Amino acid sequence: MNLIDDVLQKGEGSVYFPDQPVKIILRLTSKELLLFSIEGSEISSFVLPKNDFLIALIQGAEQFFTCMTNTFDSDCDYSYELERIDRLKQELQ
Repeated sequence: MNLIDDVLQKGEGSVYFPDQPVKIILRLTSKELLLFSIEGSEISSFVLPKNDFLIALIQGAEQFFTCMTNTFDSDCDYSYELERIDRLKQELQ
């Protein structure tokens, strides 16, 4: 979610794939498009529709945190993350 926030606020953001030396970079190229790059042993880049791609990422995050909440109920609290997801969804509408 930090990556999406950075893209929306600064126009670009990057993050390393968990436990891997693979960097993911998102950079706005226009109001409607973004450049999605993956840097590992090779570099791959794709131009994607900004809103469609970011909404898909947000929906995946929402599904993950909802599943974690439902599975572990009182053992974990992801209400902050779910509220942040709602804010990001509103920002993209």
